[in-house]
Amino acid sequence: MKRILRLIRKRLPVRWQHRLRRHFAAPAGYREMINRANRVELEKSQGGFVSDMEARLFDLRRVAHILEKGLLHPDWEPEHGRANYSELCLVLDEMENYSSAPLQDPTYKWAVALKEEYEQAQEQGAVEQFRPEEESMKLTADQVEQFIRTRRSVRSFIQQPVPVDVLEKIVEAMNWSPTSCNRQPAIVYVAQTVAGARECMKQFKGATGISEYVPGFMVFCADMRGYSYPAERMLPVVDVSLGMQSAALVAHAHGLSMTFLSWAQHTAGEDTALRELFDIPDYHEIVAGALCGYPAVSVEAPARKSITTTIRMLPDEHPDH
Repeated sequence: MKRILRLIRKRLPVRWQHRLRRHFAAPAGYREMINRANRVELEKSQGGFVSDMEARLFDLRRVAHILEKGLLHPDWEPEHGRANYSELCLVLDEMENYSSAPLQDPTYKWAVALKEEYEQAQEQGAVEQFRPEEESMKLTADQVEQFIRTRRSVRSFIQQPVPVDVLEKIVEAMNWSPTSCNRQPAIVYVAQTVAGARECMKQFKGATGISEYVPGFMVFCADMRGYSYPAERMLPVVDVSLGMQSAALVAHAHGLSMTFLSWAQHTAGEDTALRELFDIPDYHEIVAGALCGYPAVSVEAPARKSITTTIRMLPDEHPDH
């Protein structure tokens, strides 16, 4: 084998050596992620999810979001966004044909309301612009900034379970986080027992230095059926990660600590084990895990780098006064 490698290095151009190295050096878990995305995309192209209402809601939210952007445009005029309106009508009709009962999903009702708003705007020739109420903001900017700075990731918890209603509020915050085209792909699998949390932690290499008692564990996933591959390969992870930050802050508001564990170095065996534990389907991509509980200790925040090493302004540009 070594002789073959030496021969390759001697005869093959360097650029091709780099390409081969990148291909064969990719971790098995990463290659499986790519294969999984390809399988989901293939099934979508073959109509595999056409009657799945959960999957169709992705299309609905995406199309409705595009139509809404047009309605909110300051220069909107009649017939603007007609193609998007037609696509929304098509998706709504298909969902009604495949659904055996009236759809109660809030985003479905939102899309229907947008359709009616567009039709009304066509008749009236104008769109009524929404203006947020100033009094709806209860926190000052300083309070929000300080709240973010006081969040901590701890690995030691008191022996107190997390109530189900609190867990639901934490997860619900993800649905209010920004996502590309309002797709809302987050799926969160939750272990509510110490034994269940321990089984989850066995699959995460970063699960070290943790107290014996861990009241809960969350596995954050992205439903890949709402995206186009390979162009939108990174979007599911980005969208779910935005929601994870919101979830962590809501947990903090309830006196809880949420400590995230990376899934980047997982093996194929760990992926299989975690999927079998929760019965996670192929089209749910695992993004990360998290410990969740009431902290037993207070920890000092690590130093943060300077803002001057974070922000990069466009040269020779001055803000308007």
